[in-house]
Amino acid sequence: MDFTKILAAGLVVLLAAGAVTAAGTGSSGQAATSDAGSVTNADVDTTYENGTVTLTLVDEGEGIANATVDVKREYQGDYDAREDDEVAYERIGTTDANGTTAFDLTPENESRNVTVLQVHFRKGAFSAELEYRVEKGSLSLIEEKYEYERAKDREDHNETTQYSDDERLSISMADARATADIALEEPSQGNWQLVEADAHEEDNYYEFEYILVDADRPGEAEIRVHGSSGDVIEYEQDVERLEEDEREDEDEREDEGDDENENEHEDEDD
Repeated sequence: MDFTKILAAGLVVLLAAGAVTAAGTGSSGQAATSDAGSVTNADVDTTYENGTVTLTLVDEGEGIANATVDVKREYQGDYDAREDDEVAYERIGTTDANGTTAFDLTPENESRNVTVLQVHFRKGAFSAELEYRVEKGSLSLIEEKYEYERAKDREDHNETTQYSDDERLSISMADARATADIALEEPSQGNWQLVEADAHEEDNYYEFEYILVDADRPGEAEIRVHGSSGDVIEYEQDVERLEEDEREDEDEREDEGDDENENEHEDEDD
């Protein structure tokens, strides 16, 4: 999972006139063999071309089939969409045998510009949430979260003899950290630095927090590793946008608005 994936130009980016793929760990050409119970290192490959978004959900390079896919589009000037998740999400369908689904970014009945796209995958206990910014004809992945086992399932483990008190945190923190480090893919810029490691014996998991250093923008990641199985059960990372980037976008929008006004005045003069 590259820390920032920009589709159509930028980091992990192939700067080209056509569609550009933010490559993850997998390939959409492989048949899906992963099931929700064995997902350990999920990622999403994304392409955006001619208004169509194509997403491929993979685990260790193999597609995850039959995962439900819900999307939420936020439009320019739509500031209340985040407060109305139940209404805003739309069921797109399920991933195919290769873990792939595709849809038009802007529905035919919606003429406004999409500014934010959120995607939610779910299959069994596994879920993934991704958020993209839409600008200048490209998608930029700004936040992603993967959960491999729900919190309720972790609590159930603690209430059974499967993981007794003696078995909780039966793997060492060093081994758990090694698993977390492997789950962190090399960022396109900078390096991950571990800033906090905690053992949660009652809930039977280790938690590791990282920050992105030696990069031109701040970022963070959090990984939870099950204390008995050694599996990654939750992964979350996000990247902050630099104020200068926002100012540049505002200046460009203002320039575009000025150009449109000038064209209107020219038309009126004619």
